[in-house]
Amino acid sequence: MPPTVVTLPITAAAWLLVTIRLLCFRATLVDRRFNVLLALLTGILTTHEPTLRLHLSALTGGRLSIGLIYQLGAVGFMVTTAATLLLAAAMLGRAASAVAVYGCAGASCAVALLCSGLAQGTSPYTMYEQPGPGQFGFWLALAPMSYWMVLHTGRVCVAEMREQHDRRERALHALILGAAGTVLLMFSLTLLSCGLRAFGLESGLTRAQVVIDDHTVFVQVLPFFGIGAVPLVFRLVDRAGLDAWSRHRKRLLPLWFGLTAVCPEIVHRISMPVEGHRSRYYLHRTVIEIRDSVLILARYATPTPAHLCAKIAAATRAGPEREALDLAVRLVRACAAKSRGEPPAGTGSLPHCAGDSLAQEAAGLAAVAAQWSRARALVDEATIDATARA
Repeated sequence: MPPTVVTLPITAAAWLLVTIRLLCFRATLVDRRFNVLLALLTGILTTHEPTLRLHLSALTGGRLSIGLIYQLGAVGFMVTTAATLLLAAAMLGRAASAVAVYGCAGASCAVALLCSGLAQGTSPYTMYEQPGPGQFGFWLALAPMSYWMVLHTGRVCVAEMREQHDRRERALHALILGAAGTVLLMFSLTLLSCGLRAFGLESGLTRAQVVIDDHTVFVQVLPFFGIGAVPLVFRLVDRAGLDAWSRHRKRLLPLWFGLTAVCPEIVHRISMPVEGHRSRYYLHRTVIEIRDSVLILARYATPTPAHLCAKIAAATRAGPEREALDLAVRLVRACAAKSRGEPPAGTGSLPHCAGDSLAQEAAGLAAVAAQWSRARALVDEATIDATARA
């Protein structure tokens, strides 16, 4: 068995993730069914984790023996199979009766327990140590739904990998497909080993099966919990402002602060962004508020004086950088004119940083924002020079 320093943190993290998902991620049918699947997988982890298994047995005064807890994990696997089938149906857009699917799982479990009886014992492998064909009957009763589940999981993973363009998402679904493959191999190995034990045949294969059965669950569940953690990670990244939309917005903030300081009426102070799209919403709002500020300031904008044009030409290379600095200088001068209370005397128009998408428009405005501090310095320097000459 892997050491408890490995298995216990995995199980604890699983319980934490399940709790968070049950509280925060339950909006869609797929979310809810995936949460049920993760909760059942976490229960199976608990039955395989030696420290938790020992404490659980102690808490029940031994009525739940170590062997019985382990057997209940096998029964839980069948319920997990039903949850996986329902999740696969939801992801494929097909109707499936939860009552019928869980009913089949319950019937399979009942037949399995009738075949083997309860595995009361101090060893987790008690169910494999019982003589006779009972253990083979146990796993044979669970076989139809197990193979059905592997088939449907494979179909969903292949469909998702074809639709997904994100390499990380495709990699996670490939891992789940691999996990389904290991379930297929493990179940077949268990069925074969139990068949050999039914005839009293013990070998290296049967001994290896017991060890593998106890070990692999902690590896098999990792892809499922990896996918389950993705929305949580995205939400944390969004809240921390580390996503791409937030980075775009941060590059606009110097320009936004400068413009909205003199056009505060266009800033919306209260908002309720849709959860999961906060960063894009805030970027969109920032772009709109900058655009509205530019429309207001266009009435105060005048052509750049010749001496400032010369300084702009000396400070930049010809091309987009010079155009961005020239626009920034015109905006700074318009801000100053509006702040001083001067009447509108501009041309009524300013160049607009248009783009085919939000990201392109944000990139154009970000180029102006990058020149904002330099533009203010040039305008301040020109003002000081004009005052000195006067």
